[in-house]
Amino acid sequence: MTEKTAITTMSNEKLVSLIQHGENTECAYQQLFINLKPIILGEAQMYRRQMNDFDTDDFLQEGYILAWKIIDSGRFKGGKFANYYTTAIRRRYISLYRSYILKNAVCISKSKDFYHSGYQVSTLVESDYAKRYREKHREQCKAWYERKKAERLASGQPAPKKNKAPRQPKFTEEERKERHRQRSLEYYRAHRDECNRKKRERYQRNKVQSAMA
Repeated sequence: MTEKTAITTMSNEKLVSLIQHGENTECAYQQLFINLKPIILGEAQMYRRQMNDFDTDDFLQEGYILAWKIIDSGRFKGGKFANYYTTAIRRRYISLYRSYILKNAVCISKSKDFYHSGYQVSTLVESDYAKRYREKHREQCKAWYERKKAERLASGQPAPKKNKAPRQPKFTEEERKERHRQRSLEYYRAHRDECNRKKRERYQRNKVQSAMA
């Protein structure tokens, strides 16, 4: 049995242990991501139609980054990693959805059976909350602008020139996937370098202790 084949049969907990000790981290991460993919997509299922700007790759990217952060921070102390990760990714998606509805208009969708008013109560609550948030933010921006305008007129300063921001180029689907892939590699390489650094420090420390013994 080759080393790569052995990794495919390991549990999530064993894979996490390998990564934390800096042993064959690339293969261990790849296998761990394969194991976590059904959990990521399963938890993302209820948000995919609500968050139009997010596609499958975006949800997977969030899930992979979260797994890397959990392992890197050492928050996982034991037990079933799948259970721990499921709770963590669920909270992450709730946070993403909360941020999304605060910045985007939320459509009020009709229920299939047209029960009572014919609208989903949860969507109405979210829409009302998002509307209040946007109105409050708009009033704050308006008040700030009026205050700055009054200060400028009082000091006799000319009105600032409006500089249009350069238009951001639109990325194709292939370019966006490549950017996601590059970002994942950056996270992985940073974690790998950190593990290697700790491994070298541990080796040097043990070497010094052996010499002093």
